[in-house]
Amino acid sequence: MAKLEAELKKNNKISQVSVSYFDSPANLEQLDELEKSGKIEKTVLDFYRASDGFEINWAAVDENLVKNEILGRVKINPFQQVVKKWSGVVYFDGEPENSARRKFFPTDFFVDEAAAGFCSLEGYRDFMYLYKFEGDIIPLFVKFADYLQLMLLAKGCLYWQYLILSIVDKAENEVSSRIKTYLPQLFPGFSFAAFEKYFNENSIK
Repeated sequence: MAKLEAELKKNNKISQVSVSYFDSPANLEQLDELEKSGKIEKTVLDFYRASDGFEINWAAVDENLVKNEILGRVKINPFQQVVKKWSGVVYFDGEPENSARRKFFPTDFFVDEAAAGFCSLEGYRDFMYLYKFEGDIIPLFVKFADYLQLMLLAKGCLYWQYLILSIVDKAENEVSSRIKTYLPQLFPGFSFAAFEKYFNENSIK
């Protein structure tokens, strides 16, 4: 995180850089109990033993990049906000008890319209998911620790998760195409090849 923060702040093509860290440590006893239950993927709990989340926002100076929604948005919520009841937001009355949505917990709540998170339903616990607050949760096939590493490689760009979907689907999508086209204009060191390599080496399939 410190490396990305320094990179953002020294990049003169970027304005309005904001990086903040949440300072409300998770309850270690609670994390230990949850690890024993096996309901939450271990690297989620390991992260919250060391940190209680952070938020990144950045914007490009170039108006064309702004128009193409090349901006940074990451919000790893504090643990107690993550594990609260999400009735009325993620799921609604009448949602079946065994629904994956009922057991989905937004962890990276990067915009109001979408979030990435984990699911505690048996059979869904191994990796992170993207949810657009309609339809089904979409598997990203990586543990939380690797999700964070991929986020850093993608500079926290808005909807960078669609780069994963383009790899999984073996097909370009509008968002991944836009990121691949414009993100290197801000970050010449950005490499989709490196992103794809990391994903292929660490994904769970």
